[in-house]
Amino acid sequence: MEQAEILEITENRGAPRKPCRFLPVDYVVDNRLLRGLIMDISETGARIEKTSSLMPGDFATMTFMEFYSMGPVKTRARVVRALDNGFAVHFDNLTSQQEEVLARFIAME
Repeated sequence: MEQAEILEITENRGAPRKPCRFLPVDYVVDNRLLRGLIMDISETGARIEKTSSLMPGDFATMTFMEFYSMGPVKTRARVVRALDNGFAVHFDNLTSQQEEVLARFIAME
């Protein structure tokens, strides 16, 4: 990833992000089930590596396993950035429990 791209992502995302290479994610767009990998995650969104193209403004329902065995996290997400090898999303309507789980995971060393 180019330094300018890293800087842009850091400046545009309102929360610290945590690399989490290869966390599987299923997402549904227009009634199609797709799969990708979460490459980094924050309390507000994630960067997804994928094979199918999504564009800014697209919506997806995303499901991934959370990190404390409370079950999967399922949320609606809006694509905010298209990247060469994926896309970045902003999570919509996370529950307070989901927000807490993400915050604990991101704070882990």
